[in-house]
Amino acid sequence: MKKIKLIFGVAGLLGVFSMICLLISGNIMPSLHIPNPAMPEQNAFDRFVKAGDLLQDEKVIKRITAAQLKGEGKDPLPENTDALISKNEKAISLVQEGLAYPYLNPPIRSVKTELPYYAKFREISRLLNLKGRCEARRGDYDAALQSWLDGIDLLHKSQNLSYKRSSNIA
Repeated sequence: MKKIKLIFGVAGLLGVFSMICLLISGNIMPSLHIPNPAMPEQNAFDRFVKAGDLLQDEKVIKRITAAQLKGEGKDPLPENTDALISKNEKAISLVQEGLAYPYLNPPIRSVKTELPYYAKFREISRLLNLKGRCEARRGDYDAALQSWLDGIDLLHKSQNLSYKRSSNIA
């Protein structure tokens, strides 16, 4: 009887030990190498990021846009808006140049990857909105419409078309 209890005890311990080993080995993350896609030589993403780095007075842009959304005053556009736009003309022209190229995001391989450039893209779009409003105030509605469409195109490309290789896919 003692031998049978000993055999069952040893078998039970071996069973528990093998289950622990199986659980440990089953939870190990497999190593997987995913090759990076070939990025286009002329990529709109690179130009948009550079434009975001060139952006100046972001807090002023946010404040003016917030005043517009709140509806403060009849025309919440301050007089210094034209100076703000001319100060950021390099960033605007870089975005407009980048809109002619396909957009491809660099691969994101982790959920911990931070994407600070999306906030910059929104700021540039707000700036293009302000530029369009200034042009409309001067009566240049064609240029105003183009500025507004550039802002929409910037956000559309960066948010929705990052997985496509061609900019002419709608």
